[in-house]
Amino acid sequence: MAVYRPKYKDSKTGELVTSAIWWYEFNFAGRRVRESSKSTRKTIATLAEENRRKELQRAYAGQGASEPAAQRVRTVKNALDTYQKTYPINHRPKSVTVVKERAPHIEKHLGSLLMPDLTEDRTRRTWPLGN
Repeated sequence: MAVYRPKYKDSKTGELVTSAIWWYEFNFAGRRVRESSKSTRKTIATLAEENRRKELQRAYAGQGASEPAAQRVRTVKNALDTYQKTYPINHRPKSVTVVKERAPHIEKHLGSLLMPDLTEDRTRRTWPLGN
């Protein structure tokens, strides 16, 4: 468990500046989870990290899901790769071409999201309209 404030280079002065927002980072099921707590308070960031870990643990445990645990906590990129491999089996070549054209764009914007996070709200925050 790591709660930290990232540093970035100020574009005007070129100095290294510490962000006011706290972030958290941890490994879960062989994957690194690194997200903003959207808070300037360290205690809130620590709670946000704990809540996020619990959320992933519930998803990993299944709570009603019929998929194997490894499938429940995987990235959109992994799911998209699997989809692209199996899609040509029962679809026309023109449809396969469309999937091949669209997949890189989806992967660019949503590829790093974990499948349990693929909600409408999270997708809208990750992929703003107009892109």
